Amino acid sequence: FYAAPITNEFLKEPIVSTVGYRWETVPVRHAFNGYAIIGMCVFSNNNTDRVQEVSTGVARVLAGATETGLNCSPTTDVAALGTFGRVVDLARKLFMPEAAYAGSQGGGTGGLLGGLSDLGVVTSAAPALTFGKITDGHIDANLPEFTVTAKTVNGSTFAGMTVTLSVVGNVGSFTVYQTVDGVEKITPNPTAVTDFNGVAHFDNVRIDKAGGYTFGAKGADGTDYTASDGTSLLFHIKR
Repeated sequence: FYAAPITNEFLKEPIVSTVGYRWETVPVRHAFNGYAIIGMCVFSNNNTDRVQEVSTGVARVLAGATETGLNCSPTTDVAALGTFGRVVDLARKLFMPEAAYAGSQGGGTGGLLGGLSDLGVVTSAAPALTFGKITDGHIDANLPEFTVTAKTVNGSTFAGMTVTLSVVGNVGSFTVYQTVDGVEKITPNPTAVTDFNGVAHFDNVRIDKAGGYTFGAKGADGTDYTASDGTSLLFHIKR
């Protein structure tokens, strides 16, 4: 697999450079379906630059700049290294590349382009957080799994966002717990990180007092992004 330069009109967010990249395959039939590892090096000091991929109409802003190799700068004169030297220098920097969707069932192999990702670098606006439905729970068990989704104003899902919850719809003397690595602890502000599809999953949160509750959510990813707040619908904890 390799990436070929293309114009990047396919990107959903404000573009950083004049070209993007499209996955191509060597023209041999391969049994491949799933994920590939990608890295892009952009000489930029803008911490809001992200790699975006667009596949079958779905736009995803991938996790932060460190993981994708953005914001890197040469430690040597790469122009004097030649093509091979540039490749080696780039590979050295991309110590934690990001997973990107590279093929879909029934397409994307043997030189076909169907289902392959288009990749480019963008600067996204702060995403907004939206709660899925929270099902009523009980005082002695974790709430059924619920989700918070991070999306930009242009509809791109946003990966790598740490979502922090707080109870905003009850002023009683309740206690919130979160179970992490099998250990339940008092955690007034449970957290989860949005996945590849921009979804934070909460399946380990418990509230110990019966009543009606509403969660609020805030998000940040450690760079310059702060998400717009989200608020859940009312749910109930029962005895």
